[in-house]
This record gives sequence, C-alpha cells and structure tokens, in this order.
Amino acid sequence: ADRTNITGRLYRQARARLPAGTRHILYELDMTRMFGGYNDGIADNLSLVISNSPPLPVPLDTNLLVNPGGELGPGSLSGNDVEPVPGWATSGDFTVGIYGPASGLLTNSPGPANCGTNYFMGGPLNSLSAATQDLDIYARGADIDAGGLACNLGGWLGGWNAWDDNARLPAYF
Repeated sequence: ADRTNITGRLYRQARARLPAGTRHILYELDMTRMFGGYNDGIADNLSLVISNSPPLPVPLDTNLLVNPGGELGPGSLSGNDVEPVPGWATSGDFTVGIYGPASGLLTNSPGPANCGTNYFMGGPLNSLSAATQDLDIYARGADIDAGGLACNLGGWLGGWNAWDDNARLPAYF
C-alpha cells in the first residue's frame, strides 16, 4: 500500500541505541511471499552504520555490510535462477536480480538514484527467504557499554505491483 500498488522500492530507516553488552549484530533481510508463485519482495542499497549518539557531523564508521547492494556476483537475468549472494548467508531461494527488461524491474522504477546493476529479491517458488550477516563489533565494546553509540539501519524496500509480498530488515543485538 505504501508503494500505491506500483513496482518499486521506498527508503526505510531506523535508529536504535546499542544495548550495553552488545558485541555482535545479526543483520537480516527477510522476503515474504503473500500471494502468487514468486516471492516478489525486493531491496537495494542496504546499510548498517554505527555512530555517536547524539550524532556527530561525521559518522564514526562507514557501512558495515558486505555487498550491501548485491553488486558482487552474477545476478539472475530472469529472476528464475537462484544465484549465490557473496557476503550473505541465505535461505530459501534468496538471490539477486539484474535490473532491466528481462527481470521486469528497471533502474527508473521508484527507488534509489544510485541503484547499480543488481538488487536483492525473494526468488522463485518459496514463501520465505532470508539473507543474514553476523557483524562483529567487539572492538567498540567500551563505547557501547558507556551508552554512547547508536545503530542506524536503512535500505530501499519494496515489491511488485499490487502484490503484498514484502521485505523487512530486522537487526538483533
């Protein structure tokens, strides 16, 4: 409904103070099929940044995710082929698609201006697929325990047309 039933992605972000004792963040991208034969949840340009709280003019760290836009690896032209996703542990038919007419998602569909070549997608023939990264932030432990660091999560999330298939980004501390 947020997409007004058109194919594309919307930017979503959240910020949370890191709880004392946090040494790992499990970052997860979930795609859920609600209807039809394909899991049409899509995402691109994901981020997880650790920063001072309140924020400084310059963040402490850059994006901690490996392959945050799915640009590494071949990508699927049609969306029917499940390709490996470097940097991510995947389940279901989670894969990356290549923007273009064959995939049905064009770079000018609503979404990021710098979308690159690939995007994350739920994949064929599964109702739930996921990709995770376990991020080690042990080196920032003293700052976290002092209550001075926050986690900024963001990404372009969406799906196809009026399908209710969706993407979401939970993080576990």
